[in-house]
Amino acid sequence: MKAYGLAYSASGVWLVLVCVWLSDYHWYKALSVGTWGFLTVEAMTMLPVLLSLFLAELSARASRKSTRSG
Repeated sequence: MKAYGLAYSASGVWLVLVCVWLSDYHWYKALSVGTWGFLTVEAMTMLPVLLSLFLAELSARASRKSTRSG
């Protein structure tokens, strides 16, 4: 459960940083205006969140497997 707490905390911090800090940059705004801008901005925003949750799931599975066999 510790891995999930860290993943959700890191995801929350990332989303706050994107909303408060990253969205003010000119290049970020320029990316969002283009033809595929919505998908590009969504990928930049959500990919780290999904990656952290995926790594937390792998960590939880590994710890469950080690407690079962040990």
